[in-house]
Amino acid sequence: MENPLKADVQLSEPCKALTSAQQQELGLEDPRPADKSDFEKLGPYCNWYKDDRTVTYLVGFLTPNENGMADIYRGKEQGQWEYFEPTTVAGYPAVFGDASDRRSSGTCNIMVGIQDKLVFNAQVEFAGDKACDMAEEAAGKVIETLKNGG
Repeated sequence: MENPLKADVQLSEPCKALTSAQQQELGLEDPRPADKSDFEKLGPYCNWYKDDRTVTYLVGFLTPNENGMADIYRGKEQGQWEYFEPTTVAGYPAVFGDASDRRSSGTCNIMVGIQDKLVFNAQVEFAGDKACDMAEEAAGKVIETLKNGG
């Protein structure tokens, strides 16, 4: 992969995926590492809340995914994703996708490859028809953080 991004800090402290300024720009508050019982098998995650805790943002680093975006595409071939829409975020390969399609209920997930062997995802829940735009915006900010050595 050209221009891989380091995420060493975020792998141990996932709530540092977004800077304080970025959190403020997105209107987010109350960052906290996700409950390990929910995400233990997926890697380190952080939750943020918006709009009086009605909208949830999650950013996580998919550490068990040992082959980066190749594993995401392999999941498509194996029928793992109910929706799968390739795209890019700030020049990095990405896919809107999830095991269950909850976009009509305001939940959207985007996975972004930042190294040959590392993918992060950004998910927004309970955000109506803007969820995918919001998830993509959050993913862009995570890339900005990583590019700046965040």
